[in-house]
Order: sequence, then structure tokens, then C-alpha cells
Amino acid sequence: MRGNRFAADWLPSVVFAALALVFGVVYACIPGEKVYTVYLQLLGGAVAPFVFPVWGALTKKRVPPVLAVIVGCLVFFGIHLGKAANFYVYVPHYDKVLHTNFGFVGAALVYTLLVCWGGDKLKPAGMIIIVVLAVLGLGAAWELVEYFCGMFFNEDPQNVWAAVDKILAAGGDKVINPLWDTMQDLLVTILGSCLFFIAYLTDRAFGGKLFKKIFTVQKNRL
Repeated sequence: MRGNRFAADWLPSVVFAALALVFGVVYACIPGEKVYTVYLQLLGGAVAPFVFPVWGALTKKRVPPVLAVIVGCLVFFGIHLGKAANFYVYVPHYDKVLHTNFGFVGAALVYTLLVCWGGDKLKPAGMIIIVVLAVLGLGAAWELVEYFCGMFFNEDPQNVWAAVDKILAAGGDKVINPLWDTMQDLLVTILGSCLFFIAYLTDRAFGGKLFKKIFTVQKNRL
């Protein structure tokens, strides 16, 4: 039993670390100029899921393995596929798909933390309001990260300069607003969290067994 628990705690992190290694090799093999910060992002993404089992080992308070899976999924779609496999370039509207995914898994992350802290006693409406507001805050934090990436790494993750180029190409006509990309990112983030709560309410309608199996944890252990 103890061995099974140990494997459940550490296996997700090991799997996502292995995926980081695989996608590092994939990125190295893709023709073209390499952006070496991608390797740093892959390294950080490999380490991130280990925060939870390491924290549990140090504090002797078991952390729900689903947290490592949630963070690993964020890393997988954002860094492994988005950056290393270059989905941002090759898959149309991948940025919007990614922000929708962020809304879904972000809602799962906040929901898990609330359950850990006894928040499962909340009524469904209260749970939804708290989680959606928290996910919006996380979405805003992501936009700040994109802003600083543009400032320090000469990138355009918020598509501001792309919008300016379109305006100039149209002879100065306001064919696009540079803020649209940011607002669309936040809107699809809300959409992702709504999809999570469709799953949550559907599960409740059928007895709530699936969510209890995935998210039920010992209270106040984090």
C-alpha cells in the first residue's frame, strides 16, 4: 500500500520530466535557428511538477498527486507542444486553445486547493464564483508574464506589434485593436473554467463519484 502511494506521488512528475527530455531532443532536431531560452523553459517545466512530491516528503504531509498532473499538463501544452514542437507557429489559433486549456486546468487546480482547505463544503454557486475569479487572476498573471517576455526577450506574445503592422498595412485604418488579443485570451480562459464546471455539475448530477475519486483529499494538509 505504501509502495503504491509512493508511486502515485512521484510517477506523474517522472513522466513529465521524461517528456521534457523527449521534446528537448525534438526541438534540437527541428531545422532552423534555436532559441536557447526554450531549453531553459523545458528544464523549468521538468522541475515544476516535482515541487508537490518534494514538498510532501519534506513536510510529511501528502500532497494530492493530481496537483502534479495539473501543473504537468500546463507545462506540456504550453512549453512542450507550444514552444519545443512549435505549435504556436504550425497550429492555427493555438494560443487561444492554450488559454482555454489554461482556464480548464487552472480551475481544476484552484478547485483542488479549495478541497484541501475544506472548501468542498461550499455550495456549487459559491465554488463556481470563487474558482472563476481565481482563474481570472491567474489569467491576468499570465498576461503579465507575456508582457515581461515582450519587454525583456524582444518577443511579441501579446501580438501588439503584429496588430500595429496590420494597421500600418491598412494605411492607418483601425482594422484591429492591439488590446484585442489580451481580452480574447481572458475570455477563452473564462470559457475553459466554464467547461470545467460543466464537468463538475454533470458529475454532481450523477452522484459526484468521479470528482470525489480524483479530488477528495485529507483536509488542511497543505
